[in-house]
Amino acid sequence: MGSTTIIGEYIRLCAKRYKWLIAAVAAIGIGTFIITFIFSSTIYEASTSLLIETSTGAQTLEDKYRQTQLTKEVAKNCVGLATSSTNINQALKAAKSDLRASEFAKNVHAEVVEDSSVIRITVKYKNSDVQAMALAQGISKVVQERIDERFQAEGAAEPEYRAVINETAGISSEVNRIVPALTNGLIAFVIAVLGFLIYQMVAVAADKTIRGHEKITRSTQRAVIAAIPSVGRGAKDAGDVSGSKVGNAYRILRSAVKYAKGSPKSIAVCSPAPKDGRTSVAVGLASALAETNAMVLLIEADMRRPSMKMQLRVDSPFGLADLLLGKTNLATTICKTANRNLYAITAASTSNLSNIEIADLLDSDVMDELLEAVYSQFDYVIIDTPAAELVPDATSVSGKVDGCLLVCQYGRTHSDDLASTLEVLEGTGARVLGIVTTNSSKKGFLSQGNNYYTQSRTLERRAGL
Repeated sequence: MGSTTIIGEYIRLCAKRYKWLIAAVAAIGIGTFIITFIFSSTIYEASTSLLIETSTGAQTLEDKYRQTQLTKEVAKNCVGLATSSTNINQALKAAKSDLRASEFAKNVHAEVVEDSSVIRITVKYKNSDVQAMALAQGISKVVQERIDERFQAEGAAEPEYRAVINETAGISSEVNRIVPALTNGLIAFVIAVLGFLIYQMVAVAADKTIRGHEKITRSTQRAVIAAIPSVGRGAKDAGDVSGSKVGNAYRILRSAVKYAKGSPKSIAVCSPAPKDGRTSVAVGLASALAETNAMVLLIEADMRRPSMKMQLRVDSPFGLADLLLGKTNLATTICKTANRNLYAITAASTSNLSNIEIADLLDSDVMDELLEAVYSQFDYVIIDTPAAELVPDATSVSGKVDGCLLVCQYGRTHSDDLASTLEVLEGTGARVLGIVTTNSSKKGFLSQGNNYYTQSRTLERRAGL
């Protein structure tokens, strides 16, 4: 897969799963918020302040200005005393707290207020406003003592500079639990989004399902000759190719088959696994060929899981197994469909097939005689075969026809399964005409193929079809 394809698939996959992203991110974010809110503690902030004064009186305005500047310098030099582990430890002991000073220091903040001589001390404490105020007050007293000791001259009656508790401890704010809860919820939200995007990136890198023509070409060395777009719930019958996008896709497939080398008249439609869209492709191709006034016979060889009778809305008492077992004849088994040029032999049968090896029945001489008989009556014979990975029925048919179409489904079929099925078919001598994808994007290959469709229609008109 090329880099452009990988990026495109990554974006497509993220867009496809955006509902899961929203649900997961919302659940993780809201859950984290609720858990944090329930189990988090209320944090109280208590603050107090110290005013630095000088014991020397000022005689003049100049002296007063000089003292003010000096007290400011003292405040700046002493602000670190409030966050000292030694002083905090002393305050904790006085408050009879068992907290460790080294751990509690991060909850103590001190600063000089607006270039003044005032030191503000703030203490954060969980769950108890009383303890918060007590610790703030205790630290202020210890700082006050340390400042007095620092500036107490020997023999002097009082220190040159002293600290006065200017503001008693009080609760300045209460940090609500909503704040950390919102923060953690936002972090969880971001982590969940990143985790989702990384997971999608890994999923795309490790994905082996068919999601681009480059991967098909690389794994099979075969070209995609038609891409059938996905059909919504309100779509018409599988045999109705009148819709513009689906119809054009089947007409592209029709042209690829009609103008293939050797002009194949009998085509087996195969797929690696069930539900890859094999039967719908067989019906769609047969209907598109019948549009050109060609006589087309559609044979359902999947006798284990028949479904064509319901898709074509035909009713026949006999099926392919009855015909191969000799319980009926060809004229009784062939059903007329709503398309005047399209006939079908369904797999629905009245016979009990529990003791019959279906692969041997399809590989029998009777099957060869049946095909010889219908080749002379119809312009095209399309055979819908069972999934190749389940039973050998497909290989019993693939060697009896002019060519095979290998069907795979976007987002479902694995590239390894597709390659192994191709190897098995070619091992039986089958001629694989190309790969047909189903459930393809309605953009891309089909829009690029419109020019091819126009050219093929021109060739058909020139041929008189």
